[in-house]
Amino acid sequence: TLPVASSMSRSWYASLNCLPLSAFECIGARCQCNGRRVTGPAGFHYSCGFADGEQQPNAGETMSRETVSTPGFGRIADRMHFAQGVKANGFLFCSGVIGFDPATGKAAETAEAEFRAAFETIGEVLGEAGVGFGEVVEMTTYHVATATAEEHGANMAAFSKVKDEYIGAEPPFPAWTGITVSGLALPGSRAEIRIVAQLGD
Repeated sequence: TLPVASSMSRSWYASLNCLPLSAFECIGARCQCNGRRVTGPAGFHYSCGFADGEQQPNAGETMSRETVSTPGFGRIADRMHFAQGVKANGFLFCSGVIGFDPATGKAAETAEAEFRAAFETIGEVLGEAGVGFGEVVEMTTYHVATATAEEHGANMAAFSKVKDEYIGAEPPFPAWTGITVSGLALPGSRAEIRIVAQLGD
């Protein structure tokens, strides 16, 4: 028999969004186990970490979502079916952004120009949501692999320079994960940037 969860593991179970773990029917009051639980002592629900009759935080509430977009993005959203940004649970989640030359629709000629164009677009999305770069808490970047280490170093140096202009060169810094990829959706582009920002009260 599985042990009864502590308050810490209870939070961990709840963070799993109460994924169904068995075919037993959940009998907890306002339980969010999607009708499933793993049997345990005293009616404890191993799929969400709460006992029978115990009300969970935010039980019965539906997460609200609001899409954010900049002027002129509507035609892209209509064609590609995705949001430029989504407000949810106190955060703004932005789709990945690639910098391009608006005159040609192609990747900018230089790495620095491409990265600056991307951060400018991100700044516009943040502005539409009522926040700025100071509220960015996480950044994930995808960098296209280059033929030589020298070219890679030059691209990363240009990226770091532009990033610091927008994100800032002084703490607090956002969390940052950089990933090397073989290519991106826009041919010839060098990087794609995705951010998460904290919204105000």
